[in-house]
Amino acid sequence: MKQILLLCFITCLALSSCKKSDSNPTYGTVNGIVTNIQGGTTIASSDIEFFNSVDNSPTAYSTTSGSDGKYSITLPAGTYLMKISKQGYNSIPPEGISAVPVVVTAGQIISANYQMAASSITNTGYVSGKVVVGSTPKQGVLVIISGNGGTYSGVSGTNGIFTIYNVPAGYYTLKGYIASFNSTPANVTITQNAKTTASDLVLIAGATGTVSGSVTFSATTNIDVDVSLVISGTNSTIPGLTVMTNGGNYTLTNVPNGTFTARASWANDNKVVDPDWIIKSGEPIVIVNSNNVSLNFSLTGSVLLISPSNALTTIVPVEVTTTSPVFSWTAYSSTDNYVLEVTDMNGTTVWGGISGIPLTRKVMVDKTLTTATYNFDATGQALQNGKTYRWRVYASKNDSGQALGWKLISASEEQMGLFKIKI
Repeated sequence: MKQILLLCFITCLALSSCKKSDSNPTYGTVNGIVTNIQGGTTIASSDIEFFNSVDNSPTAYSTTSGSDGKYSITLPAGTYLMKISKQGYNSIPPEGISAVPVVVTAGQIISANYQMAASSITNTGYVSGKVVVGSTPKQGVLVIISGNGGTYSGVSGTNGIFTIYNVPAGYYTLKGYIASFNSTPANVTITQNAKTTASDLVLIAGATGTVSGSVTFSATTNIDVDVSLVISGTNSTIPGLTVMTNGGNYTLTNVPNGTFTARASWANDNKVVDPDWIIKSGEPIVIVNSNNVSLNFSLTGSVLLISPSNALTTIVPVEVTTTSPVFSWTAYSSTDNYVLEVTDMNGTTVWGGISGIPLTRKVMVDKTLTTATYNFDATGQALQNGKTYRWRVYASKNDSGQALGWKLISASEEQMGLFKIKI
């Protein structure tokens, strides 16, 4: 689901021009180098995982940076989201933040370089283990460690091995999630500055839960959209639990036991979840215990971005030749004002957004305007050459019946507004 109230959505991605690849013509290659953003030194042994751009679920593809910080992987042509992890560094993207995609073209080599920032949290350790069905390793399982008010994720790779980095010291529960299987929870203790080896995480076939319902549309045309189940706090989709609606109805089967957030319309389709519906109904949480759960969604039309932005049919950042881009969008009916937001490579808001206690709209423009120059109010950070950013527009309406005196009525697509500074 496009969470309208999520306030940052970005990761680091630097794409260079394509070159011919000598690999299988139905495959392409992604290579690059992982460096420390402070000083530019190379980072070895960082885990690089690829996720499905359609629903943000794990794939079977992963690799590791070498002693020189370089990596290379060949995988089927398509569009992927990438996650980079390393003990002692902030993950790219941070947990719960949407990644900027990389497009793998058949017969081509794509260069994607990343910069990681050292973590400011000093009391962390990491956990590694194996996911198995019986005695057979299971690849592509979403592994979640939760406790102490936090949730962290990893993916089982070759031979079922997973590693989850930068977990604060303490006591946690470890579980694995994939369609058709339930997981036997494992208790683990994370020790500061140390590796914890967990017992095998055992999956048991026979998950029989079902989540079904309908999707309705407010002030917009009806279309069929994607529906997924994700882990709250990580924004990671459970593998095998995404389906398209059919005539406005959907059914997800073989759902494992657990508590999940349901998400509708992740793909770029000019639809977003109605934020007023979220306010009235709460976050769409489902609790599955081998039963049938009913959940309906209400969607509305998104705020349409004009420039600079990737097209609706692609999620490749567009290049801009200025550090003061002019943002333009299509007017949204019934709004009283717009809220602007720009986030950087690590998911940090560099300008505008909605934050604070109580929530405050940081950069607003009147409903009569549909353009704005970056940092026109001098409250933002300078945009940097070579970096990728995402901008969004939220439609806001004054409402004396709300505690804040206002509410959000729509937003732009989460996977739109991608741009890269190239001067």
